[in-house]
Amino acid sequence: MIGVVFALKWEAVRLGPATAMAVSGVGRGRAGRAAEELIARHPISALISAGFAGALSPALKVGDLVVDTSVAEWRMAAARHGARLGPVLALEHVVRTAAERARFAATGALAVDTESAAVAGVAARHGLPFANVRAITDTAARDLVLDWDNCPTPDGQFRLLPLLRHAVHVPGGVAEIAQLWYASLLASRSLGQFLRALTSDLGPES
Repeated sequence: MIGVVFALKWEAVRLGPATAMAVSGVGRGRAGRAAEELIARHPISALISAGFAGALSPALKVGDLVVDTSVAEWRMAAARHGARLGPVLALEHVVRTAAERARFAATGALAVDTESAAVAGVAARHGLPFANVRAITDTAARDLVLDWDNCPTPDGQFRLLPLLRHAVHVPGGVAEIAQLWYASLLASRSLGQFLRALTSDLGPES
């Protein structure tokens, strides 16, 4: 059984019976605990950290998929289903400016997220194959005006009403939420289609 850890309810998609899913909330601590709980509760044979990401590569568009894994079988399956293969940089903060993205792009990473390192660490401790699967919601040229690191609710989720209360006090904030909401719908559709195809290919024993 493949364990899949999402940070946000916005990211979580319906998957098949060969998978077990957890929604952790944002942050490495929550993601790591969710991965450990999946392993404790289910016969997990592999772990995937999945969700949204910001692009570092200018070639990536909203809804594009990036897969970061060293497992040859997983890389071949990802390529068959149209994902870009390459490094995803795991940070502890949201990258908000195009200039900062350009600096991180110099590392060779294609995208950036905030939870995958914790899930990768759990996979390594348990000797499990690991993949990071990310759908792009904001492009490399995008500047974000909201302080997303301080927007989650106490359970680590982004909820629309608190976001709007915060956004009305920031020039361009409401427009940014609307744009990212639409981007998240596109990304979620891409992520769901891809993960269902990928986990079906890999099967319960992968």
